[in-house]
Amino acid sequence: SAIKEAVNSLSISAAVVAQLMSPWNVMYTVVPLVGALVLTVLLLLLRQGSSGYHCPSCAFTLVFLTAALVCFVKGLDDRQDSLRLWHGGWHIFVSGFC
Repeated sequence: SAIKEAVNSLSISAAVVAQLMSPWNVMYTVVPLVGALVLTVLLLLLRQGSSGYHCPSCAFTLVFLTAALVCFVKGLDDRQDSLRLWHGGWHIFVSGFC
């Protein structure tokens, strides 16, 4: 839908602009993503009666989100992730989530 595309575009744009200000500050990544999550939940609550979600797809999406969050947190430790494998996992799983 147009609203979904607008939310996706807004959240990605906000994250990119924020990271341009300070690329290694985690808050500039977390805040735009949490803002997009809150906005998405609010939109889902407003459209609760008119949405026809496919539950298996929702469950699959939540698996990707969980894996992305685990990779993001583990990727923050540069000493343990010297090859940046967890960081790469974040990018792979978040793209599956989107």
